[in-house]
Amino acid sequence: MLPISRIILFVRDPDTVANFYQKHFGLQLLEGAEKGWIELSAGGCTLALHRANRPADSIGSIGHSPTTIVFGVQDVHAAKASFAANGLKFGKVYESADFAFANAKDPEGNRIQLSSRGM
Repeated sequence: MLPISRIILFVRDPDTVANFYQKHFGLQLLEGAEKGWIELSAGGCTLALHRANRPADSIGSIGHSPTTIVFGVQDVHAAKASFAANGLKFGKVYESADFAFANAKDPEGNRIQLSSRGM
């Protein structure tokens, strides 16, 4: 079983939403915030707030969920190959200097991701 490492919510105002979760649920701001990206400690996983690039009404419909469930892995390429061997295809691996990720969708069209960010 892979642990869920992060839930990403696409929001219009990450700062306001972060303040809400800190105030009402006691989530703790994690270091490393960058423009349009804030992470909060939510116990066993992280709640990440990502500035939405599209209006909420265009990403909130079925098959276009603004939420992404992220499964943390050390090696995205190896994990992608392992999942492909079992019939689950992830898309292109995107890489930055610090992490890599690849996306897929569940049977209902909700987004899921393999990511080495923070691993």
